[in-house]
Amino acid sequence: MRKPMTTLALLSAVAASLLGSGAAAAAVQVGSSATAADVRERQALLCNGREIERCAWINWDVTNSRIRGYASAYWGGYKTWYVEVRNVRLYEFPPYQYEKRRLVSESADIDGWQYPRDDAYTGLAPCRGLWYAVEYDWYGKDLNNNPASGHEGSAYHYC
Repeated sequence: MRKPMTTLALLSAVAASLLGSGAAAAAVQVGSSATAADVRERQALLCNGREIERCAWINWDVTNSRIRGYASAYWGGYKTWYVEVRNVRLYEFPPYQYEKRRLVSESADIDGWQYPRDDAYTGLAPCRGLWYAVEYDWYGKDLNNNPASGHEGSAYHYC
């Protein structure tokens, strides 16, 4: 049986695969020796699930005052699951007014079923002194095609 990844290991792997650089891994690892110029701050991490761990988080590029939403789904249990993340959306909204949220960036991410992990991210959006939230849809199926799915998010960040 394969040992499940920790959330930190998952985020490191996702960041490295998405950004393709050593700086990406440094951005995820707390307490790394990377300088402030090398690191794009990871903010507002929210993970759920046991069989299929799902995470949403927001990266804030402090230097360029930009923000991007991320989502991932990872099989981490005793069954073999294929996973898919779709429709990652980044919203902005005034403080305490989530109902007034406005879509600022999204990604359909239609690359299909992945094993053991799928991840996706939105485009970059400028920080405008508002709150930001990430929402996404996830899907899973085991080897017998038993489905699982949901709509999640609620990773928030102010910039």
